[in-house]
Amino acid sequence: MLNRHLYFRGLLNCGLTVFDTVISGFFGRGTNTQLSKLDVLLIKHDAIGDFLLWLHAFSNIKKKFNSEEYAITLVVHPSCANLARELNLFDVIIEVDRIRFSTNLLYRFKIWQILLNKRWETTIYTNSSIEYSSAGSIIKYVISNQKIGVESDCAIDSRFWCKQIEQHYSKSIKVSSMDAHELTKNFEILSSIIGEIILPHTNYFKNLGWEIKPSETEYIVLFVGARLAYRSWPVKKWIELLNQWNPTQQIILAGTIQDVAAANLIKEACSNLSIENTCGSMSLRDTLILCKNAKIVLGNESAGIHMAAVWGTPSVCILGGGAFWTFCSLSNSSIYGICVCSYGLLRM
Repeated sequence: MLNRHLYFRGLLNCGLTVFDTVISGFFGRGTNTQLSKLDVLLIKHDAIGDFLLWLHAFSNIKKKFNSEEYAITLVVHPSCANLARELNLFDVIIEVDRIRFSTNLLYRFKIWQILLNKRWETTIYTNSSIEYSSAGSIIKYVISNQKIGVESDCAIDSRFWCKQIEQHYSKSIKVSSMDAHELTKNFEILSSIIGEIILPHTNYFKNLGWEIKPSETEYIVLFVGARLAYRSWPVKKWIELLNQWNPTQQIILAGTIQDVAAANLIKEACSNLSIENTCGSMSLRDTLILCKNAKIVLGNESAGIHMAAVWGTPSVCILGGGAFWTFCSLSNSSIYGICVCSYGLLRM
């Protein structure tokens, strides 16, 4: 199965290489649109959980690329774009959906129109897992005087495709341990880029100074779904859990518009409990604040757990497998709560 997966990824990468080579030939050698500043391209178009974890470290990027000399453009996933703008850390935000970028040629062409028409002073990709079809291709084809990246763990693409990207790095960063917690790796990569050691912490959001009023009532936040459907704990299991638990606090169901139907089922089946369905109606910032005041946060994957972790709110993640120890550390429950593999729970 793994070999088949790599085979089809290889075919996709071959096709995109031809497309990108042709498209890149249509554009000039790029221009610097900032008359007084050097342009830096920072790529982080992962989903919400990874982005929040990354911000603790890379909110310090201006220690190297200060506002007086550099203009930083962030390539970010659309789900994180509004929060990225509100934080005012970056000069320009470019939204890139990595799935659409890898599978929709018209969408890919439009993104290339933006990225290839500029000459970048420095391009930085901070992930230790290279995906050739998305961020990897951006690193390869953008016109940049310097390209900084991390030596890949080959968790997504084969070593062959990772080498196609790594050979374009002006500076290659090797993390001390690929098995380290993602937070630790982010700070190690940042320290290598800026030339200054910054110890891992989760204080970024706590230090923002957001005005957050304490909640008048106790409540529990439950993230109903997951970005990928196969990661979601079945609705009937959430219903069974809540009915057996029978909490006295209000339960607030959180998630995206895609989670509304599942949340409604939970609310209807647990009519004896006080439940509010907020799925699809809250911004990322509002959801973060919601997690701060919660008694506990429950969820299927890392996004909701990271939202709890930035405040130190207790959390339980029912995760359907994968390398969960690198995202939800079992060794420090005061920061990342409890992580439970759902395979056992599904057999309850």
